[in-house]
Amino acid sequence: MVSRVHDVGSVNDFKSGRTYPMTIEGRPIVIVRKENTFFAIRDICPHQGAFLSTGKVSGSPRRCLPGDEIVLDQIGEILICPWHGWEFDLNNGRTLAESGQGRAKTYPIELKEDRVMITLA
Repeated sequence: MVSRVHDVGSVNDFKSGRTYPMTIEGRPIVIVRKENTFFAIRDICPHQGAFLSTGKVSGSPRRCLPGDEIVLDQIGEILICPWHGWEFDLNNGRTLAESGQGRAKTYPIELKEDRVMITLA
């Protein structure tokens, strides 16, 4: 299988904590930046097809007891589906649901000089 690398823009085109939907080779993809780390994930929720790019970038709550303060981990690495609140780890596309079912495809991204490059297989 041949991999193709696509230049999707300058590092400065992307603000941290926002979603950037785009179509590459007919595939809906959303790019998210967290400081100097970039993520690329399929822009369709595997649950019922919502565009993940219209969701919210957040974090994952740590386990706690009822009444405890809610503290978030992985801030800027979780994308929440706007329809039913499914949470996806941008590092691997896995849902955070206890069932563990559901995964959105992720794509490798690397920075070359000041350019953001995504690889599609």
